[in-house]
Amino acid sequence: MTKWKDNITPTIDVLEEGRLRITLVAYMQEVGVLYFERAKKGWTNKPITNGWACVDAKVEDLYINGGDGATPKEIVAWCQELISLAGY
Repeated sequence: MTKWKDNITPTIDVLEEGRLRITLVAYMQEVGVLYFERAKKGWTNKPITNGWACVDAKVEDLYINGGDGATPKEIVAWCQELISLAGY
């Protein structure tokens, strides 16, 4: 059984200092985009994980094109892992 991550090609783009965009492509088609900002140390009442917080996302097409087994929490966690592995 193929996991949804196996069909996705992520691309990380730096928009500006402290802001990233991750584009998800499956089968030569963009299926999602997530925006991350570096979490500020002064934030209160907000979860801070890995130093990067997802501030906006559009992943509906991911569910249609092979990511039906993914949860929003898994997608964000995977993207945060990619950001960390890329050294941001």
